[in-house]
Amino acid sequence: DDDGMFDLSWTSADRAQNYSVYEYSSYVTEINDSLTILEDGITDISLALSSYVDGIYYFIVVAHNAFSDTLSNCIKVVVGIPPGVFILSSNAGTPDDNGTFDLSWTSAVGAQDYSVYEYSSYITEIIGSLTLLGDEITDLSLTLSGYTDGTYYFIVVAHNTAGDTLSNCIEIVVQIPPELDPTPPFIPGYNLYVAISMICIVSIILFKKRYKLNNN
Repeated sequence: DDDGMFDLSWTSADRAQNYSVYEYSSYVTEINDSLTILEDGITDISLALSSYVDGIYYFIVVAHNAFSDTLSNCIKVVVGIPPGVFILSSNAGTPDDNGTFDLSWTSAVGAQDYSVYEYSSYITEIIGSLTLLGDEITDLSLTLSGYTDGTYYFIVVAHNTAGDTLSNCIEIVVQIPPELDPTPPFIPGYNLYVAISMICIVSIILFKKRYKLNNN
């Protein structure tokens, strides 16, 4: 049973006035004080039970009248509840501008561990073409990096012995801006200023040489 809710039902016993329902942790062959009585004085032929967690349970019904009691067969009910619903999210930008981001998810009730998958389109089921990014994860987050420009889809699966539960699928778009040109900025008139300065320096040097020659 995958939700812990089920009905016990039984055929009508001839001349029965009412019924009692018992539960135990192993096969029941007789009624004794170690059994748990779930309800007695029942005049219907069914009983709804709920809130059972993972485990194995045994049930038996006793038919009563003024003269004696008759036991039904004993039945076994195995309850295995898959992980509960949980939500996947991310801190990636819209779009993400560096290709590094975290996936995080809420805790799934009953989960033992998680797996994270990636694909190039929206994910609705786990198939062999998906890329497994990590499994047997016991944390509630996973850091990813090294993504280049593109659109990526992610989903998380919660696991326990009873089954698997898928999170929502999220889309992350990575768009990394181009790097800036490392050359120094151009200053208008800078080259002209340098040229004029050089001409002036050369002119001064030549003038000094001529002056010395004339004086000699």
